[in-house]
Formats: sequence, structure tokens, C-alpha cells
Amino acid sequence: MFKHINTKSVQSTGVALGLSSVASLALAHDGHLHSLADTASTGMALLSGLIHPVTGPDHLLMLLCAGLSLKAGAAFRQGGMYVLAMLLGALVASAGWVVPGLEWVLAATVLAGGLLLLIHPQSIRGHASGLLAVGLSVALACHGAAHGLEAPAVGFNAFMAGMLLASGGLLAVGVKAREWLQRSAMPHWNHWVSAAVSASGLLMLVTR
Repeated sequence: MFKHINTKSVQSTGVALGLSSVASLALAHDGHLHSLADTASTGMALLSGLIHPVTGPDHLLMLLCAGLSLKAGAAFRQGGMYVLAMLLGALVASAGWVVPGLEWVLAATVLAGGLLLLIHPQSIRGHASGLLAVGLSVALACHGAAHGLEAPAVGFNAFMAGMLLASGGLLAVGVKAREWLQRSAMPHWNHWVSAAVSASGLLMLVTR
């Protein structure tokens, strides 16, 4: 009785539902108070930095969107630029320069990142590609700023190292996820993922 089920559509739906489930975490994600800030242990500061991008739904989804958007031939270079942008944002924020309404800005970047996936951003060429990279860098710098605000005074370097390592890993996961989705020939996979991420961003906007 199940022989007529389109398995590719089921896979696409599964991917979208998996990303949508992250949105439910946003309701329990009270700002960014989940870090282990103020710890005196370098090891704990490193651990806090490692888990911070993963346990924050806004950071997680934005980094995955950026990874999905990276071009296959320039993933390492562009990914490095995005990680550097996050570091710059963190340093600026830790120095006292804070983006007004940062929590709203982060939610808006998730919504924008989800909508961006509708157009297969990795296929964009020319000047538009450069503008897209700059835009994503600015968005990720804002996420870096949120990390910088929560970094412990003691163990700051360890926290930053962990955060940047985890962020780079999530970018790589996004790249590999896109490769897998393309190989599996899922119909309109970017539409499913875009809808899930955009819905998550909208949910974050209305609950903050």
C-alpha cells in the first residue's frame, strides 16, 4: 500500500521538519543566557564557547544557512571570511560597542537567511556574489557580537577559540548538507529548507 509514496518528497519533508523542530527551542531560548560565563576555568570557558553556537537556535540556523550558501569551489575562503567576521563582531562587542536591539537583529538575520535559500545563493555570480558575501559577513558579525557580550572575562580567549571552532564546524555541516541534498536529487529541497528556517526566524521575531 506504500509503493506509490514519493520517497524524495518524504526526505524533503523530513529535512524541513528537522529544521522546524529547532524553532521550538527558540521559545525556551531566553536571549543568550545559556552560556557558562564568568567561569574561572579555561576548560569550561572553551566548552562554553563550543556549545554556544549549537545551543542557540538563532546562531545554529544562521550558520547552517551560511554553509548552505557557500560555493563549492570557494567554501574554505568564504567560510574563513565568515568566521573572521564573527571574531571581529565579538571583539567589537566585548569592547563596549553594542548593536541596538541585537536580539531582534539576530532573529531578522535568520528570517533573511531562510528567504535567501529560495534563490540557490551558491549559484550567484559576479558582483552580486560579492555583495551577498558581504551581507552574510555583516549578519554573522552580529552573531559574533552576541557571543562577545557573553564571553567570560576570565577565559575570554578560550571561549572565543571554542566559539570560532564550533562556528566553522557548523558552516562545514551546511556545505556537506547541501552536497547531500543535491546528490539525493530531492525536488525543491531549498524551498522546504527555506520555509522551515524562515518560519523559525519569524517565530523568534515575535517571541523576543
